[in-house]
Amino acid sequence: MTRLAIKTKTTHHVDWLTYSHVNELGQCGLNDLVDQVYGRSFDYGSANDTDHVFDIKKEPIADYDAEVIADIVKRGFIEEYQLDLIMTDMCNRGHLDAGTYVVSVSW
Repeated sequence: MTRLAIKTKTTHHVDWLTYSHVNELGQCGLNDLVDQVYGRSFDYGSANDTDHVFDIKKEPIADYDAEVIADIVKRGFIEEYQLDLIMTDMCNRGHLDAGTYVVSVSW
């Protein structure tokens, strides 16, 4: 039998949105953290019932990406492919720990 190559690592599972009963426990979804960090509410352009995996670390943001972040904040809309950029920026600002994240989206 062939053996599957497996690596074990810590992964953070977060929801984009949380339901009210979780908010009552003092927990928030990633959407609330993004709103707090950037000072406005955001919509996230993603399909329902999906999971997105990102390896987030502190790293310099290129000038072009800084312009993309400014545009995201101005529009209040994050495209599916831009969430890792926002999460990297939040990591650089000290609002998010570096690591592997699975972001679950359920509308």
